Amino acid sequence: MRCPPPPVRVARRRAWLDAAIVEWIATLATPALSSRLVYPNMKGETFARRLDGLLTHLSNHQTQHRDLATTLLSQAGVEVGVTDLVRLAPDEA
Repeated sequence: MRCPPPPVRVARRRAWLDAAIVEWIATLATPALSSRLVYPNMKGETFARRLDGLLTHLSNHQTQHRDLATTLLSQAGVEVGVTDLVRLAPDEA
């Protein structure tokens, strides 16, 4: 069984990937969002989907996995901190 990477390395990789996604999305012009992306899945089946729908799926999928990880860590007794977006977003009153 492989040992998991150290948390610091995971956090650095996560920050790098998040920055890469944000940087890439910033390069997209509005018309690109309605373009079709053709891609194969792991079984080799080909699909064509609009980019805006795929980006929504990417965001939702990441959220789902982060929620699963947070739940498992919390159940194991790890303090995960504030996870409520309303508490994390700055008050603009």
